[in-house]
Amino acid sequence: MHGVRLLPACLDLGRRPRLSIQNVVSIGGPVFKPRPAEYGPGAGAARFGIFKDSDIEETDIEVKDIEVKVMAQLEIFQFPTRSDNYGVLIHDPKTGATASIDAPEAAPILAALAQKGWDLTDILVTHHHADHTAGIGALKNRYGCTVYGPAREAGLIPGLDVEVKEGDTVSVGHADATVIDTSGHTRGHVSYYFPDQAPVFVGDTLFSVGCGKLLEGDAPTMWASLSKLAALPPETDVYCGHEYTGANCRFALTIEPDNAALRARAAEVAENDANGRPSLPTTIGLERATNPFLRASSPEIQARLGLEGQPLEAVFGEVRRRKDRF
Repeated sequence: MHGVRLLPACLDLGRRPRLSIQNVVSIGGPVFKPRPAEYGPGAGAARFGIFKDSDIEETDIEVKDIEVKVMAQLEIFQFPTRSDNYGVLIHDPKTGATASIDAPEAAPILAALAQKGWDLTDILVTHHHADHTAGIGALKNRYGCTVYGPAREAGLIPGLDVEVKEGDTVSVGHADATVIDTSGHTRGHVSYYFPDQAPVFVGDTLFSVGCGKLLEGDAPTMWASLSKLAALPPETDVYCGHEYTGANCRFALTIEPDNAALRARAAEVAENDANGRPSLPTTIGLERATNPFLRASSPEIQARLGLEGQPLEAVFGEVRRRKDRF
């Protein structure tokens, strides 16, 4: 094997480790070869297929020159904060870098950092609302951390150091995130997607079986943002800013009552709620199957709304209006 080792690239709340390997790796049988991403913005994501040696031309590899790069093992710690927010810490153990996704309030984040034995190096802000930024000042005073946030909301985010926009890269240790413009809830909202690790942190754009209110945007803008997220690989783990899953399921069943996947999910969420378990993180695949805000193309939803054949952003907009009145 010429010293080749394969190590897990992501350890996420008990989920299976993922391998993220660059170049072609021959391990004496099958060949693991990166395949271009099928979904989503940015070129960093890769799906992996297993090919027989006979499928690979001789010019593809020289075993003696194999070089393997194993990506950072990103640890993710999720915890409740405020009344219905979730805080998230992401940590690269190789470098010690630790980022908080937003900063809803300082005390729970400080407690989580102490519990894990981590020092905060960065805060990745999704949008300017106070329930996502109130803890920035205290955390920055304590750790001197760097605060990243959307350029279009720069004047509204306290302590902002680095302004980011769509396509920018933000690094937490050796792990790189692609910034996605997901405006609609606010005019500059961004999400942070780690293509080599497979989580996306979406703030208040996408919720489990729901989406954010259109406080500073309109239906076409939010639909475009949600479509970007829906185009990510189905196994992508989705970390949302709030836990509204139970209420969202009850609403979703008024829009698509015959969706078997949604009914099954509603039952699972009800059990989670009864036992005090979170229903987060979710996945892109699960949201595609059960979230009415991503399912504007569903014939059942269009018929129920009386919008057959209408533009998808119009169907989405009607679902959002009904949720606002629910």
